[in-house]
Amino acid sequence: MKYMLDTNICSYIIRQHSQSVLETLENRAAESHILWMSVITY
Repeated sequence: MKYMLDTNICSYIIRQHSQSVLETLENRAAESHILWMSVITY
């Protein structure tokens, strides 16, 4: 399965240090799921 994380979710994870979200992402990555991060630059 593929997961795309938007900029707001990535910012939330960095700012809040949400342990449950980090654990979920780590578990998905360990199960060979693909994690994408959308990035807006200008």
